[in-house]
Amino acid sequence: MPLRPAFAPYHLDPGVLPEEASRTAALQAAGPLVVATADPLPAPLVSAAYADLPVGKAASEAEACRAADGTPSGMGGPPRACLTSERHRARVADAARAALSAGFA
Repeated sequence: MPLRPAFAPYHLDPGVLPEEASRTAALQAAGPLVVATADPLPAPLVSAAYADLPVGKAASEAEACRAADGTPSGMGGPPRACLTSERHRARVADAARAALSAGFA
């Protein structure tokens, strides 16, 4: 039974050229590249890259998921989204469609 390669995503460090990061990742058997949809990438890298979508983050503090007592859920950090919220699910679906339309894998 052939071994499947490990899922070892990598991100671009600030100031690093995407092509350089891609070569380094290939040497380390890392992949896929995960980037923000606004990050400029050469066309060949876009089609192999995954878009980093803010699925677990609420759009605002007002939309943060709340515990039964009304306090924001989670252990601090950015406000977390209620994954069952229709508004949040629609926002994520729109972001995914936009990323696919832009050529992301």
